[in-house]
Amino acid sequence: MVYWVGLAAVTVGPAIPAILRVTRNADGKGSITASFGDGLRLLVADDNVAIWSLAAPASDVAFWIVGPPLALWLAWIIRRRAAGGWKSAAKPSELPLPDAEEVTARRRTDEHVRPARDRL
Repeated sequence: MVYWVGLAAVTVGPAIPAILRVTRNADGKGSITASFGDGLRLLVADDNVAIWSLAAPASDVAFWIVGPPLALWLAWIIRRRAAGGWKSAAKPSELPLPDAEEVTARRRTDEHVRPARDRL
């Protein structure tokens, strides 16, 4: 979340003074336009004169959004694998079986814990 908030602040943050200027304009001749077609386009204009704009291809926008978090995730996977973080699961035949007394004790405990409607 911090990454995406930071990305928005760095990308659109410089537009804030221009947006405030246009929205507080008394004559009402300013405009703010945002579109996403072949890419991201943002335009802030005052009296038909662009005072701030941003244009970026869709591939760049996709990389900004997905790239760094995906790279961090891949680095985490590689580091975990290198550290031996994944152990192979035991085969079912290798798992220890509980003894009969333990199973009986669990069943008795479960009967007392479950509500009466579940015992029917």
